[in-house]
Amino acid sequence: MIGKSYQIFDMKGSIIHEARIESTFSQIELSNANKGIYFFKIVGTNEVKKLVVQ
Repeated sequence: MIGKSYQIFDMKGSIIHEARIESTFSQIELSNANKGIYFFKIVGTNEVKKLVVQ
């Protein structure tokens, strides 16, 4: 998946972060995100994962 783009979006469907996967063990900084549920999607796939920010 290295080189693919990903998006993180909120419950309303608004994209709050997007970038490209740079390595096998990438970290995503969400410390500025409000508490809540978000969704992670690799662009070009149908798989979506839920993220919970506490």
